Amino acid sequence: MVSKSASLKMSSALKKKIIMSINENIHKKKTIIGKKNVLKKLCDKKIDTIIACNNIPVYLKIQLRLYSKLYGVKLIEFDGDNIELAIACNLGFRVTVISILR
Repeated sequence: MVSKSASLKMSSALKKKIIMSINENIHKKKTIIGKKNVLKKLCDKKIDTIIACNNIPVYLKIQLRLYSKLYGVKLIEFDGDNIELAIACNLGFRVTVISILR
């Protein structure tokens, strides 16, 4: 589930499982949306998993990889752009990064 390389392709079953997990945690109000909020909570060590779309800027991808290794957080690279991630979250705006709290 944790992507080590951007070249790995996500299976449709795994993508559905991630979408179900996102929706379940949104209903429980255990998610944080947006790069600024995710980075703040990441430094507070309150995040379990980070899900990032595949078209995030390179600097943000590097930053998320670095911090996820530092704080021992799973980083999942969602096989879809920010619009597909927003649709998966049932939100009306684009989502580049979403995190699931512990």
